[in-house]
Amino acid sequence: MKISILLFFFLFSVNLIFGQAFKKAIEKNGKILITLNTGKSVEIRSKGPMQLLDYSAKHHLIIYSKTEQISRTKDQEGVTSTNQISVYSYHSITKKETKLFTSCLDGEGGTIPNYADSSFYPFKYLCNIERMNLSEDGSMLYFQTDAWRVCPAVHAYNLKDNTLNFFHAGWLEKVSMSGIEITITGIESIEVNGKPESKGRFTQLCLFNRHGVKLKPLQEKEF
Repeated sequence: MKISILLFFFLFSVNLIFGQAFKKAIEKNGKILITLNTGKSVEIRSKGPMQLLDYSAKHHLIIYSKTEQISRTKDQEGVTSTNQISVYSYHSITKKETKLFTSCLDGEGGTIPNYADSSFYPFKYLCNIERMNLSEDGSMLYFQTDAWRVCPAVHAYNLKDNTLNFFHAGWLEKVSMSGIEITITGIESIEVNGKPESKGRFTQLCLFNRHGVKLKPLQEKEF
């Protein structure tokens, strides 16, 4: 029994030594390096070139992408051209790498969300993934993809239960302790002679909570 306890603490100590907390992450020549609290730099071990997207030293998390396939229609005029990437999370303590989701290749393929072809996201795939933002508590990852002609779509990935959800239409601007800042767009209507008349399309920066509920506007509407 005593030997088992000693073995447990030995393995625990080894894990702390080789999988440590870090204070900074950088990308260099397709590799991601983390600076440990001891000052030592360590390379994250993973196959293929990586692109750093975001990280949280407080929660030992690094988010990065790797290219799966290069666009087959690149530089062809009038066609959709997007490389296919996969987004990964890496935990510096456990050293666990997890593939989260994959973008489309030239408009087709990749991860199909369970809300695809719905009234609020009438598309099948995730195309042109960008603007990765981790939440302050390290539990959520927000990002945007191509969607409508008038605006992108913002999505939320729950890192705790590995679920992907549609968040809101608009441009993802910032994620902070206050909430999620998104620039939305819409049509403003006014009443003229008792009838509704379009005033035109507007954009407006608004603050949302983690459930996608608008808390308040952060600026006036811009037409």
